[in-house]
Amino acid sequence: MTIKEVEEKLNITRANIRFYEKEGLVITKRNPINGYRIYSDENIEELQKIIFLRNLEISIEEISLLQNNKITMEDLLKSHYIVLQNKTSTYETATKICSELIKNSEFNYEKLSIENYCGSHENNEYELIKDTISKLSEFKEIIIPWILVFITIITALIAFPLLPEKIPVDWEGSFVTEYKNHLFIFIYPAVAILFVLRAKLLIWNILYRQIPHILFYFDEISTFITCGFVLMLFSLEIFPVMYTSGLAVNMDYLITIEGVIFIFIIFLKVWFSKRNVMSANLRANMPRKG
Repeated sequence: MTIKEVEEKLNITRANIRFYEKEGLVITKRNPINGYRIYSDENIEELQKIIFLRNLEISIEEISLLQNNKITMEDLLKSHYIVLQNKTSTYETATKICSELIKNSEFNYEKLSIENYCGSHENNEYELIKDTISKLSEFKEIIIPWILVFITIITALIAFPLLPEKIPVDWEGSFVTEYKNHLFIFIYPAVAILFVLRAKLLIWNILYRQIPHILFYFDEISTFITCGFVLMLFSLEIFPVMYTSGLAVNMDYLITIEGVIFIFIIFLKVWFSKRNVMSANLRANMPRKG
C-alpha cells in the first residue's frame, strides 16, 4: 500500500504514520523504482496494534519495549491499569468541580474563588492527536524549501525591471565571461521549482545506489540538500543583480562556502540522529524498576 491508502484504511494522519516510523515502531521498505515507501500487510497490522494501544494511552516508549520483548504484555497492562484508575479518579473529581462551578454560576474569571473548591485536575492527553500535532515533521520538510523558492521568485520579479538588457551569467573569479538576456533571471526560480518537485526522488536514487545504509536519515538529508541547492541558486541569481549594481563578488568562493556549510550541517544531523537512536536503545535496554 501507499501511505495515502494506509491513511484511508486506518483513518489516521500521514504525520502519525511518519512519527511511528521515525520512532522505530514501524519498519517499511521503499519501492526500488520510484523511492516511495510501501506498506506491507505486516506494517498495517503493526500500525493497528499501535493505534489500539495509543488509544489506551500507552506510551510510545512502552510500545517500543513491548516490540523488543523488554516487557511483557501482562506486566504492562497491570501497571497501566493502575495508572488509568488514578486518572479516572482525577477525571471524576474534575467533572464534579465543573458541575459545582456551573451550579454556582462561577463564570467570571477575575472573581473566581478557587479556595471554595477542593481537588485538582490534570488535562487529559489525547495521545493520537498529540502525536499528530507535536510531530508534524513533514511540514517543515515541505515548507522551508518552498519558502526559499518563493524568495527566488520575488527577487526575480523585483530585479527584472531594474536590470540592463544583458546580464552576467558566467564568470571566472570576479570577472564576467558570459552575458545573456535579462529574462535569464527567471531561469533560477524555474530550476528551483523543478528541483524541489523532484528532489526527493532524485536524492533517494543517489543515496540508494551509493550509500544505502544512510537511508534511515533520508527525510532529514533530502530536506537539507534541497534547501542547500535552492539557496545556491538564489546566490547565483543575486550575482547579476549585485554585478550590475557595481558590487562584484567572487561567486566561486561563495558557492564553495555554502556547500561546505550544508555538508557540515548534514554531518551534524546524521551524527545527532545516531546519538538519539543509541540513547533510545540504551533506555529501552535499561531494567525497569519494581
